[in-house]
Amino acid sequence: MCLSSDQSGLFILRIRDDGIGLPAGMDAARIGTLGLQLVNILVAQIDGRMEVINDYGIEFRIYFRELKYRERS
Repeated sequence: MCLSSDQSGLFILRIRDDGIGLPAGMDAARIGTLGLQLVNILVAQIDGRMEVINDYGIEFRIYFRELKYRERS
């Protein structure tokens, strides 16, 4: 797992596994497992986007920016 950011304030969270990856042609966004459903919900809540790289294992990259919250009264 690695978290980095660039000068524009974009954060990139990378999670990589060097296992067998996903079967060819399988779309990670359409996998119905609870774990990936939760990840997709989180990515939507932080207004981010996820990229899946299925090469020599699998890597998930989540791109997001710091959210600005208004103070509660």
